[in-house]
Amino acid sequence: MLRRVIAGLGLAVVFASSAAAQTFQDSDWSLSARLSCGVPKQAVGAKPVAWGRIKGDRKLVFTLAPGQVGACGTDDQRRHRAPYWERIELATQPLPGARRVHLGFEVTFLQGFDNARETFFQIHNWARGCDAYPPLMLKFDRGLLQVMTLRGRSLNGGSRKGRHRPAQIPPVHIDALTGSPQRFDLWLDFSSPNTGQLRLSLNGQTLVSGAPISRASCAPLFAKFGIYRPGPAGSISQAAFDDIRMTTGQK
Repeated sequence: MLRRVIAGLGLAVVFASSAAAQTFQDSDWSLSARLSCGVPKQAVGAKPVAWGRIKGDRKLVFTLAPGQVGACGTDDQRRHRAPYWERIELATQPLPGARRVHLGFEVTFLQGFDNARETFFQIHNWARGCDAYPPLMLKFDRGLLQVMTLRGRSLNGGSRKGRHRPAQIPPVHIDALTGSPQRFDLWLDFSSPNTGQLRLSLNGQTLVSGAPISRASCAPLFAKFGIYRPGPAGSISQAAFDDIRMTTGQK
């Protein structure tokens, strides 16, 4: 068992288990999740994902160091202006087919997230035979929060997968969030098979209201969370997730 104190934060993280081939779920979660593609190919130092306790509260802690190339099939390939991609993520089971979905989670950013394009949460939309981009990506770019939504998706794929566009939000910097739990809540309302709207709040304060969002109707939605970024990153990033809950029919 490894006990590690995050410097300058006074948060003791006790790693109690490693990322085996298992389902991750806690008593205050309504969704379960499994590893997306596996652990990084160069996993050294702290476990990439492990249960831990922060101030006595059980959380799932993700740690990603520079050079830890993800295990997904394209992570070791040059794409989207990066020679490779670093990744440790979990993927939930498919979300229900309800038109309205409310999904909330708590995350404590312990260190890092000052690199380029570091995604910590996604609503994804992929299935075999239905290639699609994620409808929603929450990320930090050089420390500034970004909310990226997919626009212009063709019905059932077609010739257009769409493009990600940033939603307009007030400036939120990682320095203001590090070291204490942050609550994100998002509401998805798909009024037609592949288009809808997003509302997003941080600690009860609305960041996005009515942002357009597209999806592929040929695949179910599911959530992904952890750390995903272009390499080579310049610093370690670490975050702890908890209280992942979903309800349907919520506006």
